[in-house]
Amino acid sequence: MPDNMSPSQEPSQSSPVQASSPVDMQSKPAGKYLGYIRKAVKDKLKERYIFSFLIYLVIALMIFAPITANMSHIAPGTGGDTFQNLWDIWWVDYATFTLHTSIWHTNFLYPPLGYPQGVSLAYQTMSPIGALLSLPFQLANIVFAYNSIFFLSFAVSGLTMFILAEYLTKNKYGAFIAGIIFSFSAFHIAEAFAHIDWMFVAWVPLALYFFLRMLNGENNLLNPIGLGIALVLVTFMGDIEQLLMTAFMFIIIILAYLVYYAYAAYRGTHQRNPVISIPFWRSIIIAVVVTLVVGSFGFIPIIGTLTLHSTSISTVNQYNSLLSNEEYSDNFLSFFLPSFYNGFFNGASKSYFGIYYTNGYADPTEKISYIGYIAIVLSLYGIYRLGVRKTGLWILIAVVFGWMALGPYLQIGYSPISSASSVMNSTITDIPGIYQLYHSLPLFNVVREPGRFDLIFEMAVAIMAAFGFSELAARRFKTAKSAVIVAAIVSIIFIIGSSGITYGNVVHDVTTPVHIPRVYQEIAADNANFTVLILPALSDPNSIDPDTFIGEDTFYTAIMHKPIIGGDLTRSNQTEELYMLNLPIAVQAQSLELGAGLYYTSPVAENYTNETLLTLYNYNDGLVLVNGAGFNSTQLKSMLSYASSVFGPPIADNNTYVFSTSNAISNSVYRSFVAYPLLQYWGTVSKLVDGTSQTFWVPIGGGPIEVYSPYTNTTGIANKISSGAVQAVNTTISFEAMSYPAPITMEVGRLTSNSHVQQIALLNLSSSKLLGYTVNTITSAGPASPTAFVFLSNTPGYNSTSILIRNITFSTK
Repeated sequence: MPDNMSPSQEPSQSSPVQASSPVDMQSKPAGKYLGYIRKAVKDKLKERYIFSFLIYLVIALMIFAPITANMSHIAPGTGGDTFQNLWDIWWVDYATFTLHTSIWHTNFLYPPLGYPQGVSLAYQTMSPIGALLSLPFQLANIVFAYNSIFFLSFAVSGLTMFILAEYLTKNKYGAFIAGIIFSFSAFHIAEAFAHIDWMFVAWVPLALYFFLRMLNGENNLLNPIGLGIALVLVTFMGDIEQLLMTAFMFIIIILAYLVYYAYAAYRGTHQRNPVISIPFWRSIIIAVVVTLVVGSFGFIPIIGTLTLHSTSISTVNQYNSLLSNEEYSDNFLSFFLPSFYNGFFNGASKSYFGIYYTNGYADPTEKISYIGYIAIVLSLYGIYRLGVRKTGLWILIAVVFGWMALGPYLQIGYSPISSASSVMNSTITDIPGIYQLYHSLPLFNVVREPGRFDLIFEMAVAIMAAFGFSELAARRFKTAKSAVIVAAIVSIIFIIGSSGITYGNVVHDVTTPVHIPRVYQEIAADNANFTVLILPALSDPNSIDPDTFIGEDTFYTAIMHKPIIGGDLTRSNQTEELYMLNLPIAVQAQSLELGAGLYYTSPVAENYTNETLLTLYNYNDGLVLVNGAGFNSTQLKSMLSYASSVFGPPIADNNTYVFSTSNAISNSVYRSFVAYPLLQYWGTVSKLVDGTSQTFWVPIGGGPIEVYSPYTNTTGIANKISSGAVQAVNTTISFEAMSYPAPITMEVGRLTSNSHVQQIALLNLSSSKLLGYTVNTITSAGPASPTAFVFLSNTPGYNSTSILIRNITFSTK
């Protein structure tokens, strides 16, 4: 059975896993607690910890030189995540100290859910404690603050790993090497470029440190309290995924101890199992209580979201399928091939970039797991010198979590995505992985990115490497100076192989220049209460960084202090995204990006400009901004021409074009019908009609459409709108329809306030001929509430998916 003793320790029959002499706080009078705490703190703040922290910090400043030289203008990472991370640290500050509201809820994104009702940030990867740490640095600017905690995260991660490894090996040189391997691993660097919560992996080693002390019988209060606080930092400076991984690691350690001591008893070696110990479990309970109490500021809103919002779990797990998990799983070769983000090997890595592709999707950030051959050699040497008994626990953890990182099925090598394609793709075998077992565990399976299990794997490797270097130092180095020199050489070799120095072509892949047009500062100076739409406002699926511009839009709220229509959430849900699809100008801008022109499609045939204007009115929009960088010159010309025809000429500032919307909105709203099909209940299908393929809309589940009707008398319309005056409107619904595969009867109904269907027409649809239909009804004009209609099959055995419909219009006599 592996244990966590130093190489020089031998187990006693009474305490086979003791790594240091326990201090029994219960034997001390209560008055001595304060003195003990003072002594313990003083003991921990040794020069070697401060010195190591500073060395790790200097290394980070050196290897990320382009960021170091541009602390206020260049942020680590690329794409939408970078801008979202910048927004995160601003939001925690602004919500806490300016708005005096919860950080877990915002009115700044995604109207109408985001304004004024708000959206939950319970799943936002914003590292609230890390954001609070950045507050003093935000006095310079947000980018400087983010970079400051970026560098500190590497220094702290190295330090906590140093503390854990020194506790296990009793060798500061081996511990220093462990800190280098863990903090500057290719995995950690890749994750830190993209995710603020994965910059801070420091607290997992610290949590393990306190857990092992408790397991070794050190039952004083400092250890469970320290573990509880460490777990809060794991969760809210890191994230929930790290907490679950840490808990899973603790469970494996406990199970390993139970198996080992059961086997020892079977062999007749009577040793007291530290897991079967009242003081140990008492400490565990104290640690859990401390975690829940100290972390209540975060746990309560998260649990509230899970409890009160039935769709919240589906929001998190909407991509948590085994097929999706494959895209975030490590290729076996990625453990042995240098990182794509390595400044020295970036050119060579392009020759095997296919290992980062799965199902045609590439994300090196989530699939980099290079260990470093120097770490492998040191680990193997430690295992060789100390044997499996002393290193077996760390071998077990490395195997389990490394295997988990490989995902549902083993991926090894790469090949063309198809016989006709030159695009490489990770080769997925039929060999199942233990991640499939993990995926079936309730609660734990929230971790949908198997590659992130590398975190625990890297920590286990770092521990084994520390053992290896400690053994090497004890047997080969006669002086401390020799150990220091060799430790420095090993560190340099590891860093060169891991991610090297950020320079050359790789700089573009890992950094983002942040330039803020002056107009956003000017908007901030306007004290009026309104929202802003920034185009592009939807993702560009053809881009290698599809969320770049919506992430940038999100960041600009931190400059304007105004809500935006849209934005970039870590876990947006389908409802939020569908609201954006009912804003035609946002869809048209996305269509331009995709090269399809100013295109918008809907089962309702109407003037989509009017739909845009009413939507902007409902969202309290004051400005539409066009980010010129989001379009090529031809696309931008089309976008500006259309926007100018709707809103009037823009004000230009540094390739950003500003349109005031107030005049266009006041001249348009409630002067025409505007219909909003709930697009999650509409699908499209192609069918041959008169020998040609034509597109129809299928009203899935009835295909609800909300209709805003115009005031037939527009005199004094502003007063009617502000008063919410209701006016009955004689309305005609016209459309073309047929059925499939057989003739059916279709009911057109109005949804009542209690969601019942009030029938207004019953129509016979042909399965062989497309016919036009009209239905007369009464709707209500004005903003009080829209009228909702549905299209349902009234024929037994069929449902509304049998209905094919198009060109729905609403008119009045």
